[in-house]
Amino acid sequence: MTTGSWTRRLDELYAKLTARERLFLVLESFRVGQPEDPRVRSTMPPDQTAEFARLAATINVVNGQLSLVIFVLGEMLERCRLLLRLHSHTPNAAECLDEAAAALETVRQALDVIEIALDDARAVLGGPDAARTDLRELLADLREVLAELSEELVARGVSPDQGPGFEELQAKVAQFYDEAWRWQIAAS
Repeated sequence: MTTGSWTRRLDELYAKLTARERLFLVLESFRVGQPEDPRVRSTMPPDQTAEFARLAATINVVNGQLSLVIFVLGEMLERCRLLLRLHSHTPNAAECLDEAAAALETVRQALDVIEIALDDARAVLGGPDAARTDLRELLADLREVLAELSEELVARGVSPDQGPGFEELQAKVAQFYDEAWRWQIAAS
């Protein structure tokens, strides 16, 4: 076979890819540190452009905005740790405990929402996890710190609120997605 016939056959193969398959090829190139094959996008039919953009935006939201939210939650947990340490050394001990309890509940709810969002993104992409591997590990680490600080709070006689039910969490996920899509569209 000549080079021209190989190229033609590859172009025919690329033309039959779905938007999801194209995105996975782009992501795999990115993951291994190689430039993406230009045929992945150049052979994309116009009717796949919107779906490809939607899937790529989902990946960007999960690995961009959610990464930042996870970082902020880690900082909130460190503030809670500091509040619990200050508790016995301040005249406003009850306020420190109340603030720590409220912050821990906020972090717990946010972690629940993030995990729902990651699972939703996985479903949108049709199986593979949209999140970088380290995001799931960071979430697990934050859950451990949250449990440790919650136990310390309970040991001091304060019970963290159990927060909203599943329906309220789903509403928060929907709100987060709406805001994240607006960020993504504004950045485009």
